[in-house]
Amino acid sequence: MLNRKQYLLIMMAIICLGLCAFGSLEAKDGRYLGFGGRRHVNHSEFLELPFGDDDMSYFIAYELHDLSGLWRIALNYTSSIEATDSVDYVLTPEVDLLVKDKMLMGGVGMLKSYIKDEISSDWTTTYWQLILAANFGMSQSVMLDVGAYYLFEEWKKVDEFDVDDLEYAASLKFSF
Repeated sequence: MLNRKQYLLIMMAIICLGLCAFGSLEAKDGRYLGFGGRRHVNHSEFLELPFGDDDMSYFIAYELHDLSGLWRIALNYTSSIEATDSVDYVLTPEVDLLVKDKMLMGGVGMLKSYIKDEISSDWTTTYWQLILAANFGMSQSVMLDVGAYYLFEEWKKVDEFDVDDLEYAASLKFSF
């Protein structure tokens, strides 16, 4: 019998392999403006972030694509934190560098969150994310992205991977 982690990894692998069959729907060169949402989790190791399971943030992103990769600059906004009532909001700017092959993308991102609570406000230390995502072409100028994100504080701890620490996001992006 498969446990939850094994089941999730197998399902992610099957989905990724299935998506590779639709290479004609890949993102093209150019610029994209995206709007989306991200589902956060209560991280087992990363205690500086106030997020609980199923907290949502919303973001706007600018992407610059070429044939083999892209740069993404985004701003995430979280207005409601279920895990605590003392946090008013969280703003998280991020910059990501991804490589892409047909529909699939993978890469790394750098983030830093501004946490405003009832008493004070402060920036977190810089933290990182590994990204695996897929693009679905809806038309010549509209794409749907879905992705999984693994956040971590230090590069020497990236091997302490826990499937329960994965965050998920989806966005609709428009070329211009």
